[in-house]
Amino acid sequence: GAVELWELDEKETLIVNKFCKYEHDDMALTVAVLAGSTQAVSGGRDFCVKLWDLPQQTVLHSYRAHSGSVSCVASCPGKDTVFLSCGEDSRTLLWDTRCPKPATRIVCSACNHLPTSVLWHPQKSDIFVLGDESGTVALVDTKNPDSALSSSVHVRGIRRFAFSAHRYSLI
Repeated sequence: GAVELWELDEKETLIVNKFCKYEHDDMALTVAVLAGSTQAVSGGRDFCVKLWDLPQQTVLHSYRAHSGSVSCVASCPGKDTVFLSCGEDSRTLLWDTRCPKPATRIVCSACNHLPTSVLWHPQKSDIFVLGDESGTVALVDTKNPDSALSSSVHVRGIRRFAFSAHRYSLI
């Protein structure tokens, strides 16, 4: 699977392909740019999470921490070494690439089904939202995941989240 980087020209009239790299052994499903803007993280059907150096157009690390497809990755605002991943192995992982063992499993009792989407709170680096295949949305504190606030809001799975740019209390 390929990861591509595109750039708008200065006049924003042309989209230029900066690179296209086939580094995943199967389809790449998700990508997020990390806070420093020089690195990105991707996940795919090859069960891998890959950390990219965008200026060098290379993979810095390839991690096989999931035992199923990686369905979503999310970068932590303000922390360029921290991100989340969730996958079809029912696991949600908190990553810090500074650590010798960079992945830590987040166990959230509020979500008992396959996690499908994660997104960091735009202003709180310890808080993220998690969606699962049953339609449950949970607001999770990484320091105390069992105290998550959750609600079954849909009858089908949650695929993506977005926080309001004007009111962070709106998801």
